[in-house]
Amino acid sequence: MTKIALQGVVPVLVGGALAMSSVVLLAQIASAGTGGATGVAAASGSPSATGSASPSPSPSALTGRYVALDTPSRAFDSRNTGERRRSGVTTVGLSQWVPASATAAILNVTLTEATAGGYAVVYATGSGKPETSNVNFQTGRTQANEVISPISSDRRVDVSIDGGVAAPSAALIVDVVGFLTADESAAAGKIKAIKPERVFDSGQTDQPRRSGETQVDLSAQVGDATAVVLNVTVDVPNVGGHVVVYPTGSAKPATSNVNFTRGQQQANEVFTKVGNNGRVSLSLDGPTPPHARLVVDLVATVGGDATADVTVTSPRRFLDTRAGAGNVGAPPGRKSGPITVSLPDSVPDGASAVLLNVTATGADSPGFVTVYAASASNPGTSNVNFRVGADQANAVVALISSDRKVTLDVGGRNSPGTYLVADVTGYLAVSCTPGLVPGIIGPACPSSSPSASPSPSPSPSPSPSPSPAPTGSPSPSPSPTACLLPPPAPCI
Repeated sequence: MTKIALQGVVPVLVGGALAMSSVVLLAQIASAGTGGATGVAAASGSPSATGSASPSPSPSALTGRYVALDTPSRAFDSRNTGERRRSGVTTVGLSQWVPASATAAILNVTLTEATAGGYAVVYATGSGKPETSNVNFQTGRTQANEVISPISSDRRVDVSIDGGVAAPSAALIVDVVGFLTADESAAAGKIKAIKPERVFDSGQTDQPRRSGETQVDLSAQVGDATAVVLNVTVDVPNVGGHVVVYPTGSAKPATSNVNFTRGQQQANEVFTKVGNNGRVSLSLDGPTPPHARLVVDLVATVGGDATADVTVTSPRRFLDTRAGAGNVGAPPGRKSGPITVSLPDSVPDGASAVLLNVTATGADSPGFVTVYAASASNPGTSNVNFRVGADQANAVVALISSDRKVTLDVGGRNSPGTYLVADVTGYLAVSCTPGLVPGIIGPACPSSSPSASPSPSPSPSPSPSPSPAPTGSPSPSPSPTACLLPPPAPCI
């Protein structure tokens, strides 16, 4: 596993209106594959983007500090190559942006123009492909997630585009946001997970639908923190577009964090520096200026009084409510309302929060999932917004109870039900020193049992993808069929 200390991070931003960023707080995401939770089928298809002798994969235990690039950089865009859509494995070189001291890279991986629904898996070139996935995609939509991936000795990663029987292909975009380094001279920061707090909801203002720049004042919540982790939700946009999140006072990057189509509710976690006077800016943009409700939840801060390190582990599935050999954590079936789940032993005693990837799949109606510590009350925020006919995953930073449990609460109008899949990808814990007696110099490292090998997950079964988004002149703003955000925020 990888233990990292964070400094302020520049958001993962992918150019134009063709990308969204689901920032995974420096965690290797393990999202569900189309129609299923993981992809295990061997990848085949397009040749790699680069070719050389087989490199040495990164070791399984990597320790480093996070360094953000001054500006996120595009490492690969298949739309600018002779093979616009990719299937199977594409190898991406990162040496132009990542130094030799780097042990892992923080990437934003985007899939668009897909021929069928599928998923992408990111891993170090030369290592085995994990039985998880990082990005789920469907036709007619653009999907992305931020990924922390180990890199090979020659600083390369493989991106495998897989799926069910349909063998999907898609345009692939990879941006480099930062890297982990073993260089102890690198500046570092800590992180503090908090009970999620709704810090902005345009639906509760005199301008419920926003377009262009909106500034959100976080000064009362963040103190002298240098960066924050947010969950940003777009609700019922009148046309397709994207949201760019950036520090107020800085130039708006020509990239994006959240992509949406007309009428779509889309939530993504975003890691951003804090700008002037503790503010962040959110800009709603698109070819035709979109208008939509914006909701912002604060889930963590970086720097300031934060004291916890982040430990990134191999993805471990601890919840899958679909029937079959992969069922774990709860009886099979769609879930509605709260369920409480124990975390695996890869999360040690003493951890204060976890990094998760939570996926809703096979929903019978639209709704949302809220994740919080098992001992706490529902914070009235949301983490994953889901719809019928598509897998929807999002990264989550969640506090946990003292007995290492979390609650996943499925809500929405008409009591929606959905299958839930959740992977733990890391945890937060205060820095410790092996062998210390607690309270004398600092906290002693908690003991933990060796992680058991996770059971192999079933291959994803294909599921129908939603129809492509309509083109042409924009239609009037649609009315939502379900409230995908928890009260007191009303549907717009």
